[in-house]
Amino acid sequence: MVSLKAIIVSASSVLLAVNPTLVAAADCYNDCKFVGTESLAWSARQNYCGTNRWQTQSSYNEWSGSSIVSIGNSSPGANSQQVCWDAYQNMIEQCRRRGYCRGVYRYNGVIYSFGF
Repeated sequence: MVSLKAIIVSASSVLLAVNPTLVAAADCYNDCKFVGTESLAWSARQNYCGTNRWQTQSSYNEWSGSSIVSIGNSSPGANSQQVCWDAYQNMIEQCRRRGYCRGVYRYNGVIYSFGF
């Protein structure tokens, strides 16, 4: 039996080969101690993907008061800056907006992640 998520990921993977800015499924988890705000996640995305950090740093943390968001990238610079933007957007929209505290997105052999 094939799961719906497997079908969605498979279809998205085919579409990503044609247009890498299309949405693909992120894996979402609720195994964190704290759940930070969505605005903190967007700010971290801006400060990671909007600078050269996406090319040089495998991790980045951003704080706001007592909240922290951590960003991970298994291979900085391996994909384009647009993939960085899209990966974290997908995780924020698919995971954080639905109440999950951590997301993982895989593209072209690179693992992108965020968590609170």
